[in-house]
Amino acid sequence: METTKLAIALDAPDLFGNDAAEDEDEEVFLAYAVDRDEIRNFSDPTRRICIVRAYKGEGKSALLRLAATHLTEQQGRSLVMVRDSANSLAPTLADVDFAPAIRAWKKSILGRVATAVGSHIGIAWSDDAMALVEETERHGFKPDEPE
Repeated sequence: METTKLAIALDAPDLFGNDAAEDEDEEVFLAYAVDRDEIRNFSDPTRRICIVRAYKGEGKSALLRLAATHLTEQQGRSLVMVRDSANSLAPTLADVDFAPAIRAWKKSILGRVATAVGSHIGIAWSDDAMALVEETERHGFKPDEPE
């Protein structure tokens, strides 16, 4: 019996994949990602808003990426998802008063949701739709291709 030697370069930068799920190639990510029960909570179409909070490195990005894959398979292109980090949504606050801070966060989050919806609509047929598309353009987001 002939033995074959296999050489593995343990210092190869792509040997163990990315340490951030959002940076991993889709095919590679889906090949090793573990589908856990928690994903059902985030891919349930009856849940309108889901927010993930955990420490760095605990799998938030992987969880959200798998949930997004499940939702896209279930709902198709009609689904509108906002997948932004808290840092990208964080409002600039002049003071630390609780009530104004909450209003600023709500404005930031809902503004981003409006931008995502406006991007998804692409064409404005009503005053509300026009406002969403204008909000999208104001923030520099390109509308999705129409179905």
